[in-house]
Amino acid sequence: MNQFKRYIFGQTISQDKTLQADEVEKLIVRAKSIKEKSAQISTRQIMEVFSRLSKAWSDPRYSRRREALASFKEKGVLGPEMIELVFKEFPRFISPEVLTKKIEGELGSPFVQDEPVLQGSTNVSLIFQPAGLVLHVASGNVFLAGI
Repeated sequence: MNQFKRYIFGQTISQDKTLQADEVEKLIVRAKSIKEKSAQISTRQIMEVFSRLSKAWSDPRYSRRREALASFKEKGVLGPEMIELVFKEFPRFISPEVLTKKIEGELGSPFVQDEPVLQGSTNVSLIFQPAGLVLHVASGNVFLAGI
């Protein structure tokens, strides 16, 4: 029997069947509620969280890093050199500096959700409202996605 593993709102859920329509509807309702709450959080606050996370993941003593490292080694999905590279690059990947550059490349300003931004070509002030919760900053198949 197939086991489906899903990462939904911070939890890994294993099921032996695909999602049913009523389950998807409940997820949509929950996502809309989270979206409304998350719109009240500024980009600066989000970047502060990523700054703390980046610093924590840089520390070899950080408990989550140790757990992830042990899991990587136990499962043997990557070679030792690649594991070393993942744990070296991950803190940089989630640093505010790198994330800001990615957001600027996609949207032009990291603060377009917080304050109006003047669009140069039309001379119109714009403010963005997210349609969802995730801004795509990396391909899903990059080696850092394992963490």
